[in-house]
Amino acid sequence: MLTIYFNECGRFIENKLSLESFLPPLKDSISHNFKVRIRNYYKWRRLSTKSSPRIIDGVIHVNEISHLREMIPVYECLKENYKVYFITNNLNTLSFIKSKSLPYINLYSLNSLVDNEIFYSTKALRKDYVESLESIKNFDGKEPIRKFLNRKFQIYCNQNKWYDKLIKSHSPKFVFVANDLTSEGRLFTVICKKNNVPSFSIQHGNIYADWISRFHIVDTFFTHGKLATNILKKNNHFKTNIIASGSPFVYNLMSQKDLIYSASHQLRNKYSLPKSYILIALSGHGYLTSKKNYDKCLRAINHLIDIKKSDYFVIKLHKKENPQDYNFISGKPNVKIVYENSSSLNLQLSIYPWIINSTMLITGSSTSAVEAMLMNKPVISIDFNQEYRDVDFVKNGASINVNSNDDLIKSFDSIDELHIVKMESSNNIVKDYFGDLKKDSSKIIANHIDSIYAAPR
Repeated sequence: MLTIYFNECGRFIENKLSLESFLPPLKDSISHNFKVRIRNYYKWRRLSTKSSPRIIDGVIHVNEISHLREMIPVYECLKENYKVYFITNNLNTLSFIKSKSLPYINLYSLNSLVDNEIFYSTKALRKDYVESLESIKNFDGKEPIRKFLNRKFQIYCNQNKWYDKLIKSHSPKFVFVANDLTSEGRLFTVICKKNNVPSFSIQHGNIYADWISRFHIVDTFFTHGKLATNILKKNNHFKTNIIASGSPFVYNLMSQKDLIYSASHQLRNKYSLPKSYILIALSGHGYLTSKKNYDKCLRAINHLIDIKKSDYFVIKLHKKENPQDYNFISGKPNVKIVYENSSSLNLQLSIYPWIINSTMLITGSSTSAVEAMLMNKPVISIDFNQEYRDVDFVKNGASINVNSNDDLIKSFDSIDELHIVKMESSNNIVKDYFGDLKKDSSKIIANHIDSIYAAPR
């Protein structure tokens, strides 16, 4: 179990997740939880397909809607030669998949109502749980982790049941796991390995030389470019085959720049934005960023907005961020705070329509930094606690790195000159991060799978 939930447990141990985030209080009553289960049951049933596919060559496992950015282009290439279906444990993601008319298998439909709603475990799963508790018995902070694993055990057992039934009933040739660092993706990968089903995954966001993002467990992992490839090959703990394929999402996007400009115009009209603005896009706290560092960044941004009253700021919230954290900033006449739920536009174009009309990006360690550099925009990275020293665009001097309020204001005032100074470094980072943008990443991935299953393209 610890191998599956290593991400959450590790971030808690490193104080990147607060106790309340790691182990939120159980406020809901038994009757409330029962009603939620009933509602979810009907939601799953409404998303059931008329019939189960008889032939399945491949399965694409996604958890978040944002994972579909990389996976849909891959699917479009794979479907030429293979019967490929999407699966997810996330009801919202499954609804979105259905709305896009993508083929899917409803995991809930694989078992009977009794199997889905009546909890049971197996001897092997109980043994796994006990061994996980045994492994932390000498750890000083074991009690919150013990409670966390106890809460997760029922979900762990149910997901085991779903994934195991899928693999044994459909016997796919291969699976694609959009993110094998999430507990769901990791568990699905482990079950595929036990059943000798080859597993693939692709880079999703930045990859660092830290204990989380380098611990991929799929058989083959496709990276965007040289930066991620070098990190993973140096720290290859599970003998994963590392292949630089490029980003299918970015490759497609670069051939549709007119769509970015059109979407940007729509956003300006929708939110009554000026023609140009300063874009701010952090990515919350809980991973590289501690809560203390995050709060300092917000205060610094608030101070900058207060003293630069003639400039207009757009703050694009990450899905991990809580809009309430920005309450002391909202309401100012020169700022617009935007929190977008997943949408077709958001999926298709990501943050690029917001970047295209900005004069600069202010961020922390977000992938949006490299995306802004790709669009030739200057990037300021705020880091009060020196937590981003090993982030490639920071370490290689591609971003304008600030560690104090005074640095932020000085850099803001000198942005044009600093952009020229940083131009060569930012161009090099873009090249090393994304690879050759002229190569069709989806075809590189599909051709690799064809080489294994002898399906000429």
